[in-house]
This record gives sequence, C-alpha cells and structure tokens, in this order.
Amino acid sequence: MIKAREYTVKEIREGADYKLRVSAVNAADLDEHQMYEFRVKAVNEIGESEPSLPLNVVIQDDEVPPTIKLRLSVRGDTIKVKAGEPVNIPADVTGLPMPKIEWSKNETVIEKPTDALKITKEEVSRSEAKTELSIPKATREDKGTYTVTASNRLGSVFRNVHVEVYGK
Repeated sequence: MIKAREYTVKEIREGADYKLRVSAVNAADLDEHQMYEFRVKAVNEIGESEPSLPLNVVIQDDEVPPTIKLRLSVRGDTIKVKAGEPVNIPADVTGLPMPKIEWSKNETVIEKPTDALKITKEEVSRSEAKTELSIPKATREDKGTYTVTASNRLGSVFRNVHVEVYGK
C-alpha cells in the first residue's frame, strides 16, 4: 500500500461540497511499464470512507520532445575566426527519452571525430546533455555550416552555426 500526503480542508460549512484534487503522487519503487491499481480513501476524525473504485495506471515516465540551446560566445549564428584560431560550438540538449545527438558539416554527418575536429557529449541527467564541437586550430577547409541535431521518438530538432575562416 502506498500512503500519499494527507490534505486538510478547513472552513467546512454544512451542506457544502468540497473537491480535493491530487494531481501527482510520488510513489517510489514502482516499475516502469507495469500496471498498478490505485484506490483512494477519505479519512477524518469521524472515520474512514470505503475505498474508491479502482483506477488502473501504467507507470510511465513523462516524454519530452528534444530541444537544443546553442551557447555561443558570439551574437547570432556565425562564428568568424582567423586561420589557426580555435572554434567552439557548445550546446545544451534536453529531451526524454534522451535524444540521439549528431553533428554534421554541410549536411554530411561527422561519423568519426579527429584531433583536428573534436566532438564531446556528456549526459548531465537523464533528460539533459551537453555537447560541443571544437576545432583547436581552424583552417580555411573548416569553413562551412555545422549542424547539431537532437532526435528522439517525439521528434527531431537542429541548430545551424556558420563558420567563416579568413587568413592563411
């Protein structure tokens, strides 16, 4: 049996009806995707009510579509650097289930990062991650549009960053 919080209704007037809505019950140690039967009883100093009709509930985590927030140190979505300077494109990703994160350059997925183009991904919580594409020493060949994409079963979102490299 799971005991939820107790609620008190004050200023009771004779003949008045009161409704009490419980929108969430924190019931730890329940297995996800299992069905549970819940019943409710009212308890006061006079006594206890009969249990309510059963409510069958399947325990399931909330699902959240993916979001991406770029954390650029420049205004807008264009980074301009001299050849040899670093490029960093950090982003925060959220969603539940945790979205799949992909980076691409000019619409081609970056399959394998290298020393010249690094990608980090760190799960901060079960619904939040940090990712970053970094180029330690940009060359003119690094010019292009970089895209971070986050996808889960609720959808897919992307953000573009344009990188311009000038000089040698």
